[in-house]
Formats: sequence, structure tokens, C-alpha cells
Amino acid sequence: MAIVVATGAQFIRINIHTGAAVTDQGLIQGKAHNTLRLRNNLKANDILIFADVAVKHASPLGKRDIELETRDLTERGLADAIIVTGKLTGSVTNIDELKKVKQNTHLPVLVGSGTTPDNIERIHPVADGFIVGSYFKKNGKASNFIEEKRVKEFIKAFSSLRH
Repeated sequence: MAIVVATGAQFIRINIHTGAAVTDQGLIQGKAHNTLRLRNNLKANDILIFADVAVKHASPLGKRDIELETRDLTERGLADAIIVTGKLTGSVTNIDELKKVKQNTHLPVLVGSGTTPDNIERIHPVADGFIVGSYFKKNGKASNFIEEKRVKEFIKAFSSLRH
């Protein structure tokens, strides 16, 4: 949060804002109360919190469905937007999960992985926005460099939806 304020950025993304998850980095516990308190103390209430629900590369510590996690992020975590991803970097976001999230929040819902020119037409009506990263990389691999051709293909597919 302090870095966002210092750099003039507009939002922060928090993978585990509420609840707890087992990850390859160990057990991570959401600290929404600390983040919200810090935002208030820094007088940065205009900084938005984008929070992942059922975050990729992790498993919730307890058995909770995506509807409950969404409601917690909305009502208790006071997130400003919710991000839904696939299970891995670049993997397609499950549209049924996306719909469940939309039904359980009034917040904007963003697709955080797996959006491509081939599936954006199907996902677009359900999502409020998209975070695209690995698709832009050569062969769709996150560790590769951005490939201009892939960016142009995506922009063309997205632009055709707005007409």
C-alpha cells in the first residue's frame, strides 16, 4: 500500500486478502484489516484494492466455496474489485466460477488469467475487465518476451466486441 501511495498508482492487487491458503510459499493468511487500516492511516482511500478469489497456485485452508469467498471479499474485506483466475498462470478462467462470483457481489469482476482472442467473445459478457499477461508473451509462456503480433491479435478481437 505504501508503494502504491508513493508512486501515485491507483490500485493494489492482493492475492489473499481474506481467509488463508496453502501455497508453494507456505501458508498465507489474508490481512484485510491491516491493509484497510494502513490505507486509512495513509489517507489513501482513493487507492483501490483488487483482490483475488480462489487465487491460482493455492488451495484454501478450509473447505469454502467461491460464493462465500466472494461475499467475504465484498462485505468483510471491503475490496473494490474481484479477480477470478484459472488454476495456473495463463490457464483459462472457469466461466461457471466467473458467473458465481458475479452473482455474489456488486463489485467489478475481472478475469485474471487465460483470456485469448479465441475465448474473449464468450467471456466478455460476464466480465467487467481483463488482466492479460502471459498470452502476450511468445508461445503464451510467461517467461518469454512480449510478442507484438499476439498483442495486435488480442486488441483486434477485443475491439470487435465493442462495436
